[in-house]
Amino acid sequence: MAALPIPRSSTPGSRPGEGQGRLINCYSVREGDVDVVRRCPGLLSVFATTGTGLRGMIEANFGFYAVFGDKVAYISYPGPTVAYLAGTIPGTDPVTLAINNRTPAADVVAVRRDGGAYVLTPTAVSPYPLTQTAEITASITGTTLDVTFLATGALAVGDGIVGPGVAANTFITALGTGTGGTGAYTVGIAQSAGSAGMAGYRSILPANVNSVAFLDGYFLFTVPDGRIYASALNSTDIDALSFATAESRADGLRRGIVCGALFYAMGGSTIEPWQNVGSSPFPLQRAQTILPTGIRATMAAAGDGPGWDHGLIFVAADGSVRTLDGYSDAVISTPDVERFIAASVPAELDMMAHIARGRPLVTVSSPLGSWAYDVRGRAWHERVSAGLARWRAGGALFTSSGAWLLGDRLSGHILAPAGDFREAGAAMTVVIESGPLKDYPARLAIPSLFADFTAADAGQIDVSWSHDGGKTFSAPLSRSLAMADRVPVRVNRLGLSTHHGLRARLASSSDADFAFMGAGVPDPQVRPRARAAAGQ
Repeated sequence: MAALPIPRSSTPGSRPGEGQGRLINCYSVREGDVDVVRRCPGLLSVFATTGTGLRGMIEANFGFYAVFGDKVAYISYPGPTVAYLAGTIPGTDPVTLAINNRTPAADVVAVRRDGGAYVLTPTAVSPYPLTQTAEITASITGTTLDVTFLATGALAVGDGIVGPGVAANTFITALGTGTGGTGAYTVGIAQSAGSAGMAGYRSILPANVNSVAFLDGYFLFTVPDGRIYASALNSTDIDALSFATAESRADGLRRGIVCGALFYAMGGSTIEPWQNVGSSPFPLQRAQTILPTGIRATMAAAGDGPGWDHGLIFVAADGSVRTLDGYSDAVISTPDVERFIAASVPAELDMMAHIARGRPLVTVSSPLGSWAYDVRGRAWHERVSAGLARWRAGGALFTSSGAWLLGDRLSGHILAPAGDFREAGAAMTVVIESGPLKDYPARLAIPSLFADFTAADAGQIDVSWSHDGGKTFSAPLSRSLAMADRVPVRVNRLGLSTHHGLRARLASSSDADFAFMGAGVPDPQVRPRARAAAGQ
């Protein structure tokens, strides 16, 4: 029997005839001396919400938060019960979330990729706390703020003003006779407010803050200009001087992420590891080693959450996928994965890490598709859901009960890896495509193809084949797996071989669990009678 080459990693190639086979919604596992292809598990809906467009989620305070659109749902244990928080997080861009160790209730912070920080409680979401800069007695006439008494602090351009009769979103836009204390200032909104006690306030965090992480009691925020801000210990308070700048190269910051005892400040062309050294007012110190590669997009990293102990994996600025271990990185992507990333809009890339069927998996997705890396098998396979070019799962968290939860791109449901092979009720199609078998001389008839599957009573396999490098395939022939433990799946009369070789495609949308161990055709060097005697 001449065996068809079955890939361990999906390798479609960039054009017909170039690829070496595909694995879609299935993966290869080494069992002893044999490579076995198994189905990816399905997805089960475990929580239902009315939201759509999941932007991020995190477990905290006896439940978990899920950001859908501009709303935040809090799903509390036990129950569960779903409640929407008062307040909103504007936009539709993804968010990073972090919690600290404050007791009895942890602080929860969300940061938009496109700018803005927010604090979440079980009942409300609000902009990140502001810092009071001054207590004053003042009045406003038109756009002039007249400060007659300064009790504490000092005013500056950009400070907000609050007080009786003061319009919302009133900010100082220019200095007049006042330069921090008493005197006149220009505000951006014309109004009339009588003399009263007022206050100046300022956000320590810049409005364009783009990610948040947590290390050793500190919230750590990144800003596109390269600054890193740290909160006070187990608090949302931030000292105005508690910041540092990633400045090994002028590449800004796209993401901050924590793994182990290191905070990685990830820019467009470098990654700087920082350590907590307990200094004040900023507690971190940059390590001596700088990695000369950056991250491609804010959400193109995974592996920093609980339940995952396989290190960080990220999409590098050059379009490769890499592991990040301590002070070194290593490329794990294949040319096919890198072509997919190159074709994707960077801002539309996202990554998630989770474990299913004992396999640690990191998935990188965009609207063009989804590729999953099996950390244990060191191989890639493709994920596709019905009606999409990509996998419907997006965003993962590991709960305190030991379960993995996944977001759903198609609904407001929260999903979990399932024991069956449907995705929230929809069929999930498995495709196993071989590489080319070129052991047949051209224009030689191929009598049969045999495929080795485990038996599955309700299982059906659609078999098709190609003689033109995978450009076109024959009409599929359906075969049952009910007797696969006794006789192999077989199709006959596959036509004449060509210089492109024979490729086989085996597909199934049935709910049955099965494994695939290989396929082959009769050896062309063996005469028909000899083949019959040999069981071919």
